[in-house]
Amino acid sequence: MSQENVEVVRAAFEAFNERDFRTAADAFDRDVEWDSAVLIDEEVIHGRAAMLEYWERISGTFPFVHKELRFVDVGDQVCVLAHLHAQGAGSGVELVQPVGYAMTMRAGAITAARTYPTHAQALKAVGLEE
Repeated sequence: MSQENVEVVRAAFEAFNERDFRTAADAFDRDVEWDSAVLIDEEVIHGRAAMLEYWERISGTFPFVHKELRFVDVGDQVCVLAHLHAQGAGSGVELVQPVGYAMTMRAGAITAARTYPTHAQALKAVGLEE
């Protein structure tokens, strides 16, 4: 089941990078909990619809893609290590920064996601070291 989890997460990231947010959101449980508060000052987002709205709002202001993706299978979790590449929609300011995600899986869907500003923190969250 672990490799299947990795493939679900990989497909979600590929769809997200293509701005196909609805397809990406299909990989998430309807009651998903998305926590990006480590990166930006947001509350924890509850539910697929709210997460989708959040993605659309953020991408309108600061469109970004994930590059150099690495997926680490950790049983019922998938750790995603990437570099976020963004450009401010109005300012044109470019940003490249490491980012990590700890994705919790159940029955082939992502039930929880937490964002981390470093690869080391994301790995630690799933019980691994760099």
